[in-house]
Amino acid sequence: SSSLGEADSGGSSSAPALARALARLLLHLHGRNVRRRFADDEAFHFKDFGALPNGPSHADGGGGAAGARPVDAFRDPRFGRVLRELPMCVPFAVRYSVFQGLVDDDKARTQDEEAAMRSVAMGGSAG
Repeated sequence: SSSLGEADSGGSSSAPALARALARLLLHLHGRNVRRRFADDEAFHFKDFGALPNGPSHADGGGGAAGARPVDAFRDPRFGRVLRELPMCVPFAVRYSVFQGLVDDDKARTQDEEAAMRSVAMGGSAG
């Protein structure tokens, strides 16, 4: 399992430690904010998803390419790590869009498999 602080290829040796420290700080501050509110939830949101190659589009609350599906951004390892380890830093609308895209992709794949199985069971070909 990868961690937010793992080095990307070509990164400096202090970058992973800094990323881990930043993640711990954000988690601590957010936890404190949940217990005793001192900032709006939006204060914890990363503002620029465009730094990620397939970041969510502006319509989804991110800064990525127009027309990019949020579920495709989840497949980017860095964005996936942010969603797993610092979900409060991604606006709810983007998290919801990613989840809905994953469900839709899984549903499409499952329904395609079911149709192929029915075709085989009825004596047809699966292709």
